[in-house]
Amino acid sequence: MNFVVTDETQTQTQPQTQTQTQTQTHEDDLNHLMDRMDTIERKLDLILHKLDGSIIKNCDKMGTHIDLMHKSPIPLIYLSIFRELKKKLI
Repeated sequence: MNFVVTDETQTQTQPQTQTQTQTQTHEDDLNHLMDRMDTIERKLDLILHKLDGSIIKNCDKMGTHIDLMHKSPIPLIYLSIFRELKKKLI
């Protein structure tokens, strides 16, 4: 706020101009956008960390299991049938 001294030597406040108000609004909007961008960057960093860490490891691990099953001399269907027969016999 600006202070203006009148003829009676009283101090009065002068309202902000429209330009000052618009400038403050733009600054507030910019600060809000910067905060949102920081939040998005933190979330993206977390997603990338999880992707690089556990998800890729687990995908590689599952790929190894799938390769093992394809190379297995006994198909899985035979293993499941054998398991069912074993349950019936016991």
